[in-house]
Amino acid sequence: MRTYRDCARAVLNKFNADIRGMENFGARTQKPLDTCLEEVKSSELFIGIIGMRYGSVDRNTGKSYVEREYEAAIKKKLEIKIYMIDEKNANIPPINVECKNVEKLNKFKKKLRTDHTCVDFSSELDLSEKIQGDLKKYFIERIGEPTLSRAFVSGTINSATIVKGDDGFIVGTATETQFSGVAIWIFGQNFFNYFVVDVQPDDSYNLQIPSVLTKQMPTGKYFVVIQHPMTNGRFDVIPCVSKGSLIVKNSFNNETFTVQGPNSIMGSDAATNLIEFINKTTIDDTYTKLQFFIDDPVIRINPIENRRSSDKFTISGITNIAVDNEIFIEIMPGQISPELKSYFGIKGVIRVVRGVEGYNSLSFDVDLATAQPGDYVINAISYKLGIVASQVFKVE
Repeated sequence: MRTYRDCARAVLNKFNADIRGMENFGARTQKPLDTCLEEVKSSELFIGIIGMRYGSVDRNTGKSYVEREYEAAIKKKLEIKIYMIDEKNANIPPINVECKNVEKLNKFKKKLRTDHTCVDFSSELDLSEKIQGDLKKYFIERIGEPTLSRAFVSGTINSATIVKGDDGFIVGTATETQFSGVAIWIFGQNFFNYFVVDVQPDDSYNLQIPSVLTKQMPTGKYFVVIQHPMTNGRFDVIPCVSKGSLIVKNSFNNETFTVQGPNSIMGSDAATNLIEFINKTTIDDTYTKLQFFIDDPVIRINPIENRRSSDKFTISGITNIAVDNEIFIEIMPGQISPELKSYFGIKGVIRVVRGVEGYNSLSFDVDLATAQPGDYVINAISYKLGIVASQVFKVE
């Protein structure tokens, strides 16, 4: 019944419950049964998940450990919830069906059904939903509305559009990560990447998508899912390699889909599948999601009207290059002729500033005090991204 216990554990984690189960006992000097009974006595709620096997038997009493635990819960007057597998509708492999102690199992089940209102379940998902409904009622009756885990994750990206060859940054907050960090999934039409990022003591995290990576990413829309492991401290949905393909696996029921290799799912479909996995009631994790575009770098200089010598004006333009990137500006004659009495040229460096309507802006102040009449060329150059934009104007 390991998968069913994991299912119950995932639901209990959502209520910040202190869970006592055999997986958490660790090494002790006590005998296993004594440990089990001690843990029952220190609890408030007993959840019995009854399958088709009687389980380990106590030699002194001839009763199973589960039945002894149940009797201890009755003696301690604990709240008791019994969930019994649906023998007609559940998928039960023959290896999980009791043969040796079947009479004891049936007698125990009969007693449970006589003394309690038992709930039948047919699958892990069915059990999760029923336990969650019962626990919510239980906590409301005892302490008002149940206190769900305060763990959460949020995230933002530095720009809705990241140009090829520029850095991208995903930053955010993740609480109660228990030193596990957060997982960041990035899906594109022909792209997949996965990162696990440390969370700092102040609950912040930061992922840099380096320029060497964005330069290789195809243009288009990308989908980001930021995964928080929640109370159990582990990622219940993970990527792994299988038969030469990269798959995404639901660790609870081994449900998968492929993100690299034959029959792979990409872009928004892959992100949707991942979110559906995380949203399953048997999964403890939570998430937040983001979107961004990868685009080719663009610089556009606004047209400039004819100017006179000694004019002062501002060159302006727009770009999708990120804020604070350096742009080299040069202004020079369209052609150098012997008639020019002196050479006029301006060079300088500006930084991209935040703009509106999806584009950032750039501006550069020009003084034509010594300019001779003629045609001039303005070049705006990003050496980092290898792009040049030009505009011409005339000095009269």
